[in-house]
Amino acid sequence: MKKKLIILVTLAICLIMVGCANTNKETKAITDWKNDDGNVSDKEFKEYTKNNNSLSYEKDKFVIKKSENVNKTTADDTNITTYSVSDVYLPKDMARKLLKDDLTKTELLTKYIGAAQAITVDGDKTTVSFVTGPRGYENITFIFEKDKLVDKKKDF
Repeated sequence: MKKKLIILVTLAICLIMVGCANTNKETKAITDWKNDDGNVSDKEFKEYTKNNNSLSYEKDKFVIKKSENVNKTTADDTNITTYSVSDVYLPKDMARKLLKDDLTKTELLTKYIGAAQAITVDGDKTTVSFVTGPRGYENITFIFEKDKLVDKKKDF
């Protein structure tokens, strides 16, 4: 009886340790954009975000969801690929949160690519730009080398 109790307690401890050790969190794409900017009317917001979610990032690959909204160009002689999407907008509160978060390239692209205006891939270097702020006059740019953030710029 004592032996069974020891085995059960050991098994319970092992299960708890395995459960607590699984700290991998799955990053999911934001697909529902909310107007949190008091300087942008609902009508303007609808216009600004009409092409959000035209591009996604899944399993380390760019996926064009709405080809009529995404302009993909690849320079023949340099192997630089650029994805451009017009009429995308990152709400101001999300932009502030994004600036504070310490995300990897994969996390940023997976979660926020639906609002990215331009993505340029040049070998291991990836540049991601967003439009935000009242009337869409503010920009945020992230530059990654491989999966590491090397520069973050904002003009607000």
